[in-house]
Amino acid sequence: MLLSAGQKGKRFMTPHATAMLHQPKVPSTGERQATEVQIKWKEVKAQKEVLVRILSETTGRSASKVEQV
Repeated sequence: MLLSAGQKGKRFMTPHATAMLHQPKVPSTGERQATEVQIKWKEVKAQKEVLVRILSETTGRSASKVEQV
């Protein structure tokens, strides 16, 4: 996320570094109530939308293209 927001031409990583973005996920349901799972799912969905929007704005790619990658 930070690398995408850097000024163009100044985004650098060391040669052997790895940059990873993890998809937000809903933890396993286990003993949770259905309403708790639904609330968590809504939170995760909102997080993902914000992350996609930020990456879309900072990379110049469309939101649909960012979601595909």
